[in-house]
Amino acid sequence: LLNDIFDLAQLETGKLNINPVQFNLHLLLEDLIEIVKFQSGSSSRKVTLHLDSNLPEMIIADPDRLRQILLNILGIAAQIARHSEIILRAAMQNPGPRESCVEFTVSSSDNDDLSRILNNLFDSFVFNQPYLRNEIRKENHLGLSISKQLIDLMDGKIVTIKDNHITTAIKIVIPASTRAV
Repeated sequence: LLNDIFDLAQLETGKLNINPVQFNLHLLLEDLIEIVKFQSGSSSRKVTLHLDSNLPEMIIADPDRLRQILLNILGIAAQIARHSEIILRAAMQNPGPRESCVEFTVSSSDNDDLSRILNNLFDSFVFNQPYLRNEIRKENHLGLSISKQLIDLMDGKIVTIKDNHITTAIKIVIPASTRAV
């Protein structure tokens, strides 16, 4: 929580920097899955990672901020969808050395679990919703708000995916390259 408050203060003052470096994306994502399983308090919790065949192992982006964003989103999904499998998919959009993006999709095996929250996830008045007080702790909402700002700072985007007017997943797209500029 303290780190989130510190990051929020840096974001608001424009002092938070994005530091792109080359790193192993596959290892980062595999580690995230293990962290989410551990944080959910159940070794039997099903959290699945699907890596598209076009996703390179090594990319250039900010691994710390990417980890923070995905951990926040996966953590809240695991908290909301307590009895469902959480699924993280990763694929490369526009594969190429310079103007590529990595696309992450977070969903659950029971889409209704996420839809109640995701429809208003980044609404600043979301704490007025009675279901939120019981299902999402305030520090998680702060983490989601910071994640949204970090995605914007990285020139990325976050959208909800809907099917028949029900939110079924969150898609995060982050610019990344596969070799140094």
